[in-house]
Amino acid sequence: MGDRAVVFFIHKYKIKGEEKISVSPGVYLHWSGRPERVEEFLTKALPRMRQGDCQYSAARFCGVCHEMIEGNLSLGLFNAPDNLIEMSREEMDERFLCDNGIYLVDVSDWTVTQKGVSNPVSFNLDKNRIPEG
Repeated sequence: MGDRAVVFFIHKYKIKGEEKISVSPGVYLHWSGRPERVEEFLTKALPRMRQGDCQYSAARFCGVCHEMIEGNLSLGLFNAPDNLIEMSREEMDERFLCDNGIYLVDVSDWTVTQKGVSNPVSFNLDKNRIPEG
């Protein structure tokens, strides 16, 4: 049991007109998967993240989560499956066992979308808090 979720960072881009998506490893939160808690962690991590770099942003987010979660439990990493963006709710439940589904953080525009739950939330992070560079 828990209040579980996995947070993935994505970057959508084009190469020669073809749309591509980079996906970071997922940051697993066992007791901190509620939307308000995920938003709190993301907001605290924003000044350390990098626009357009999902891998770097995931690493910085993981560091903030590590600072905010006591002990040696309740934080982990998941490899992103190839079909993450298209996964059904049932596939997410089977793969991640998360009460709060997954969150996709788009590092292009800092929108956050929850997937794999009955009433998913979406919110925007304050991109003005992201440093240049």
